[in-house]
Amino acid sequence: MAVTKAPASKAKTPAVKKPATKPAVKAVKKVTAAKKSTKAPKAKTLNTQVPVKENIDMVQNVLSIKAHNEEVKKAKVQKKVAKAPAKVAPKATVVAPIKSVAERNKSKVVKENAQKTAVKKFQLEKEVVEKEPKACCCCCGAKSGLFGAWARAYKNILNFKGRTSRYEYWAYALFNMFFAFFVYTGLGIISENTIAKTGQPCAWCSGFSSFIMFVWLLIAVSLTVRRLHDCGYAAWKGFFRPMVAWCVVMFLLSVASSYMQIGKADISSFVTRSIGLVAIIAFVAIIYYACKISIVSGFYEEEKADNAYGAPMYNDACYKKYGIRYAGLMITGFIIIALIYIGYMTTIAINLLEQLSA
Repeated sequence: MAVTKAPASKAKTPAVKKPATKPAVKAVKKVTAAKKSTKAPKAKTLNTQVPVKENIDMVQNVLSIKAHNEEVKKAKVQKKVAKAPAKVAPKATVVAPIKSVAERNKSKVVKENAQKTAVKKFQLEKEVVEKEPKACCCCCGAKSGLFGAWARAYKNILNFKGRTSRYEYWAYALFNMFFAFFVYTGLGIISENTIAKTGQPCAWCSGFSSFIMFVWLLIAVSLTVRRLHDCGYAAWKGFFRPMVAWCVVMFLLSVASSYMQIGKADISSFVTRSIGLVAIIAFVAIIYYACKISIVSGFYEEEKADNAYGAPMYNDACYKKYGIRYAGLMITGFIIIALIYIGYMTTIAINLLEQLSA
């Protein structure tokens, strides 16, 4: 008998999932990433599966933890403040009171008025300067010209106070030099004519010459005193007093020498030599002080501000320039006149020698 095998009953076994391979995992990741990029993110929703009671407990725990953390922070800050040194309170800044609109307008009006007055004053000074006649180097008769300075010198002949500028000093000297030249030339011609007609010299010519020399001496002294005041010097103390003293000494010595010659007194040679030596010293001192006065009064600059003798006048750049020019003309004219006088006296001496030799 044939034995037949009964079919084995197939037992069901659980299916075991095989682990996914790496390429499959990468493909799934790419797909999920693409879906996430295309789809909008969904709003987060609360987990409704958690009971409401548990949610409330969690919220309360979180809030209590936050409150505890804040209290810890405050305690730390208070400790730091207590340890830190006390800071000096800043000084209170004084704030200037704010001016009202009326006060601002008033200050503006005051400033504008001050500016207007300053402009008016400047314009008036400018008009005065423009109206003043400018200096000229001719006898035009203007207030600041040669003739004006010469006339003011004669007007202030006895004025030993105040000030005189260097310009006026040289303007008078220049004009008076030419005036004196013409005066003495005229007197010489008149005296020669009177001698030729009457055989006697002119009486009034010598008297007029002496008078005008005395007037010019007074003018020169007063003008020089005012000019020294203009430079800021005391004219009598440092200049004229020593010069006058030496002049007195010279006069006394001349009187003594004339007395010795007239009386023919028997005086030793030591005395005569001493008198001669003192006379030489006095003469040198007089020359020194005369040169000092001439240099200071003629070439020193004036004080620009007011001094004890008054306010300055005619001391701007224009008048200074003309003053220097007049000084040069004065010196040149004096040299020319001296040469003419020397030539004239030389011709007279030659004529006398020829007459004596004949």
